[in-house]
Amino acid sequence: MANYEIMLIVDPKEDLKTVEGLVKEVLGSDVKSFEKMDKTELAYEINGSTTAQYVLVNAETTGPKVKELTRIVNITKSIWRQLAINLDTERAKDSWKHMKKFEEFKARKTAERQAAREAYLKQKEAQNNKEAK
Repeated sequence: MANYEIMLIVDPKEDLKTVEGLVKEVLGSDVKSFEKMDKTELAYEINGSTTAQYVLVNAETTGPKVKELTRIVNITKSIWRQLAINLDTERAKDSWKHMKKFEEFKARKTAERQAAREAYLKQKEAQNNKEAK
């Protein structure tokens, strides 16, 4: 048995009790947690929708059960995307280190963009004040 983290992107109109029932039907008592994340704006449309519900499932199960869940999810129309990660593999452990570095990089870039935007707005305001005189 291995620890898996499974992320599902679900149609925003879908009742999550149905999705939870589907996951528990396949994985059974192996499901440790079923967490509804936020309803989120998508970067691109999926099935004509710009929003979706995210669901995070943590389970201690076997590979064949995860494979079966993936197969069923791919057939289900209301679950648009899925990703299952085995947290016990060395590769998955290393990915968390990279994720932390990425988050730090993203925060630094966001701060840089915000500073550039503020500088631009100050410059634009000074230019408008100069033209108004």
